[in-house]
Amino acid sequence: MDFESRNLYREKLVLIAERSDSTEIEVASQALELARQSQQQPAEDSRIALRESHVGYYLVGAGSAEFRARIGFRPSLAHKIRGLLRSHPDEFYLPGIEILTFGLMSAIVLLLTSTFTSPILILLSMLVLLLPCSQSAVQLMNYLTTALLRPEILPKFDFSKDIPEDCTTLVAVPALLLNEKQVRRLVENLEVRFLGNHNRNLHFALLTDLADSPVPSREDDPLVDLCSNLVKELNEKYSGKNMGSFLMLHRHRIYNPREKVWMGWERKRGKLMDLNKLLTRERDSFPVKVGDLALLAEVSFVITLDADTELPRGSAHRLIGTLAHPLNRAVIDPEKNVVVAGYGILQPRVRISVHSASSSRLANIYSGQTGFDIYTRAVSDIYQDLYGEGIFAGKGIYEVETVHKVLDRRFPQNALLSHDLIEGAYARAGLVTDVEVIEDYPSHYSAYNRRKHRWLRGDWQITSWLFSRVPDETGRKVPNPISLVSQWKILDNLRRSLVEPATFLLFVLGWLVLPGYARSWTLATAFILFMPVWFEFLFTLVRSIAERKMAVAREALSALFSSNVGTLLNIIFLPHQMLVSLDAVVRTLIRRVFTRQRLLEWETAAEAEAGVAKRTPVDAYLNWMPVIAILLGLIVFLVRRPALVAAVPVLVLWACSKLVSKWLDSPAFMAQAEISEKDRLFLRRAAIRTCRYFAEFSTEKHNWLIPDNVQEEPFEVAPRVSPTNVGFLLNVRQVACELGYLTPAEFVEKTSHTLSTIRKMPRHRGHLYNWYDTQTLQPLPPLFVSSVDSGNLAASLWTLQQGCLHLLDQPILRRELAYGFLDHLRELTELDVFPKRLLARIEAKSHAKNWIDPLLKFPAAALARIAADEKKSTKDTRWFSGQALARLSQFRRTLVRFTPWMLPDFADLRAEGSLSLPRQDVKLKDLPDLLTRLATRLHVALESASPPASRDSLERLLSLVSGARMDCVRLIQDLQLLAADAGKFAEEMEFGFLWNRQRKIMSIGFESEKNQIHAACYYLLASESRLGTFVAIAKDEVPSETWFLLSRIHTTDQGRAVLISWTGTMFEYLMPTLWMRSYPGTLLDRSHHSAVLSHQEFTAPKRIPWGISECAYAERNDRGDYGYHAFGVPQLALFHGDVEALVISPYSTFLALNIFPKASLINLRRMQQDGWFSTYGFYESADFTSSRNRTWRHERELVRCWMAHHQGMTLLALGNFLADGIVQTWFHSHPRVQATELLLHERPVNYMPSQGAVAV
Repeated sequence: MDFESRNLYREKLVLIAERSDSTEIEVASQALELARQSQQQPAEDSRIALRESHVGYYLVGAGSAEFRARIGFRPSLAHKIRGLLRSHPDEFYLPGIEILTFGLMSAIVLLLTSTFTSPILILLSMLVLLLPCSQSAVQLMNYLTTALLRPEILPKFDFSKDIPEDCTTLVAVPALLLNEKQVRRLVENLEVRFLGNHNRNLHFALLTDLADSPVPSREDDPLVDLCSNLVKELNEKYSGKNMGSFLMLHRHRIYNPREKVWMGWERKRGKLMDLNKLLTRERDSFPVKVGDLALLAEVSFVITLDADTELPRGSAHRLIGTLAHPLNRAVIDPEKNVVVAGYGILQPRVRISVHSASSSRLANIYSGQTGFDIYTRAVSDIYQDLYGEGIFAGKGIYEVETVHKVLDRRFPQNALLSHDLIEGAYARAGLVTDVEVIEDYPSHYSAYNRRKHRWLRGDWQITSWLFSRVPDETGRKVPNPISLVSQWKILDNLRRSLVEPATFLLFVLGWLVLPGYARSWTLATAFILFMPVWFEFLFTLVRSIAERKMAVAREALSALFSSNVGTLLNIIFLPHQMLVSLDAVVRTLIRRVFTRQRLLEWETAAEAEAGVAKRTPVDAYLNWMPVIAILLGLIVFLVRRPALVAAVPVLVLWACSKLVSKWLDSPAFMAQAEISEKDRLFLRRAAIRTCRYFAEFSTEKHNWLIPDNVQEEPFEVAPRVSPTNVGFLLNVRQVACELGYLTPAEFVEKTSHTLSTIRKMPRHRGHLYNWYDTQTLQPLPPLFVSSVDSGNLAASLWTLQQGCLHLLDQPILRRELAYGFLDHLRELTELDVFPKRLLARIEAKSHAKNWIDPLLKFPAAALARIAADEKKSTKDTRWFSGQALARLSQFRRTLVRFTPWMLPDFADLRAEGSLSLPRQDVKLKDLPDLLTRLATRLHVALESASPPASRDSLERLLSLVSGARMDCVRLIQDLQLLAADAGKFAEEMEFGFLWNRQRKIMSIGFESEKNQIHAACYYLLASESRLGTFVAIAKDEVPSETWFLLSRIHTTDQGRAVLISWTGTMFEYLMPTLWMRSYPGTLLDRSHHSAVLSHQEFTAPKRIPWGISECAYAERNDRGDYGYHAFGVPQLALFHGDVEALVISPYSTFLALNIFPKASLINLRRMQQDGWFSTYGFYESADFTSSRNRTWRHERELVRCWMAHHQGMTLLALGNFLADGIVQTWFHSHPRVQATELLLHERPVNYMPSQGAVAV
């Protein structure tokens, strides 16, 4: 079993021993003895025998009561209460709700009526109060119950190392094939799930149908072929690795007379039923099958997920281990044919994804807490805690044989839209609260309502199961086999669907009819809505005071605020939600009772999310709200005028619901601050100057690597390179290409040179050593493999790999090429060698629709004259004029080689239109086919062309098009080869041997000469090393546990909680964010913001720029080389170095650009004005050590050098800021990163764990 299960058994054993006269050993011996006795007893049901012969049956299972009585266990009062509740749940829970409901109703009626009130009005008041009060009662009862009962995990086997063959599992994703983009995304997501949960006995399948069609359609659809080919490609990609395989099982549509469309039989439920029949070898309903079908015979379990459900790393193994445990194996009642013990289905906890929660205010408010908390395991759930079973929500694991036996032919066809709850009632669903799956929350109010409407219709379609007899597949009535609590779950769903109409009615009747004051009824209704929220807050507050846990009080205060906001929004949308609910109920009843049609009407979550423009009645009702509010106001005015004072505030809220919905649909967090054009050009100037460092020094002399640093005075180039430098060089070229400083062809050429060099460099188990001579390519002693540097390089290689593939989806001609050329002209203008007026005219033309011709017509001779002018010629003017000429030349070369029809020579052909010449924004990957078709059209045109001039143009274009096709194919192949090489280099880097097996975290590196890993380890989460740890986990070479063992020690600065780092540098907090996304509201995001604020506040009293990190400083050695040290803010640091200096590094501010854009720009401009900006961008740093104790007249010494890795960080930060997070997008596009990125979703805790509580 896994550690948590063994720990649960130990805790129960210790508890029994403490409250009995037996020792722990005696208790354990007694439990083992009972298990052995049960093993020897004959049993009719092997499952029951297996359960009773397991020791856990007597410690945590159904045999614990008998075992404790035998031991002489003396329970405490709390244990007696919990035992009583769990043994008599129906007698406690359901009557408790009734009592609370009646009590609330009675109290309100007694307070608001008098002895003279008519009995009819009192009865009316009680009836109107029933449903609203029941909602509050259910909420109160749920909270009280979960407060009394402690959540417990379900025991599970530890299958993290391997899944046994008898537990072979298929992850099945039912889906519709809608369009090419969606199909590709389906397969990509399947690969991501696989990479996070692969095993030789764990396989992944898509169960597909085509979309509904009102007319007979061909089943040999291109989408089916595309999906088949993509699945085949996945199998080829991972073949021979013993990691599991991929399948596609596709059904043909059949005509459904009830729905009047051609559709997949019974939609999702039908796909899973057909899958079960295929797995049990009963029937094959999948005419199209891809993959190794022989493995289907071995499948025992199926994990079913929705198309948009994420399966976190290792979750599949834990679910399988849970269902395989003897205490959880299903026991079927032979008479009722339902599961009565154990579980046929296990439902993991569903968590909302962090990125979807931040997509809009609606998602942020209603999704609750997002992200995971590593200090929380099992969580409370009323049904699981009290009844030992949960509610199936359609995502989970089930045992094929069991589920097929209890569900086959049990339900009528064309009748069940939402089948999950009723299936869970038959197969008995357990909730695994310590295992999660992730799904998105609707990002806009329309999608939210469409989803709710679907769910309500589904809930009202299963009302038959409230009665003693229910229909089977033939429609024949049979005894209802489900339990009382399952019937209550159905009834509770129906009750909740009517709460909003009833609450609306309570408001209106309180103003118009009910006895007493309208104001009192309005306040009473508000009290009913807000009371559960405040009760929970006060109860939690009292408990936190009693237990002296102030952190719990702070958490309760935060929950109170969000709950009150949610309740207020519920009031605002009450009339609209009332109409949505009534529409769903009425539609369902009409379709069930009268038409018997369209009961399976369905819209996928993705379709609802994308259907903002599609009008539905649910959307139209929102437009009625002002009219409804005004009409109600008039009625109140005419019928009961004094009530208008109480009604108007609520009516105003209802009238504004449309405006509030628009506010909710807007982003939850401010997007990147809009910067002025002046600021954008300032940053691009920093980018082009910084790019110059790499362009000038990454040459053949240095084997197309990049020297570690360049010193201005005395001028010196350090001919050494580290893995981090190599990684930055590769990604810097990508950013240069993105900003328009390189064409794709140039990028390919330069990058190919560098990768060829890497192949020549000696490596250890795929890793580059820490330092190499750039000219000899020999590693520099001592030979050391650095975990941090290797992690940086691997991240850079993955980024390069995905960036190359990204270029295939981009046009070869992008406007950024013009912007890049303009940046060179601006530099020449700053150097007073290029006219500002001419620059302004060219800038204006570059923003026009036809931006290509002005670039082609630019007088290159003017740039040549600048370089030749001896009076004005300087190193800078020669460089930028030469580079500007190169940009022009490369742009024209690109035009001729890849899109020749855009040349000015063929303007007449473009204007004519008969050839249908393509635009310039054609994706690179589409160019070969497009050019082939164009060549065909040109041949046809040549045959009919009569004017010689026209024929001459056609012949010249045809000649260029033929060559362009070959060049396009070659460029595409080169990019694909670069991507493959980058991926191969990253794959060859082994990280497992760098993992310290005792401490279970990453060593700082491997000492080659000693042939051992270094004893020191990286153990802080707030460290640049977390990128390497993340990469090692993503490569499946170290366990995910390593991430959770990184220390999360906190400190506070100015009341802000922030993770402690080793030296308090901005580099440690922010460098990994160059590649890894920082998700709003997460633990890391909060620390990033807090750390930057701490840095700003640290230097504010000194009136100097902010931004402190490791960097060079002013002190020099005997050779005149600058010193290097990690400087930081003391209050954020665990370690305080022996170098006392105050040094500000510009690259630190660039790292903070995406966190505080305006403050960063102000800081950078201040540095520029103080002379920190030079040939290759900003200097390395400014040393204020000589005046660090002053508060005025600060003198600084500029450290006039540039470090390759700091220059690289600057450019990647600029790329992310100017190009919408492009480097992060490339990195997160890698399937291994996507399979692991949930590690970055950790939410901050409202308390700070002590240092001793964290393994380091």
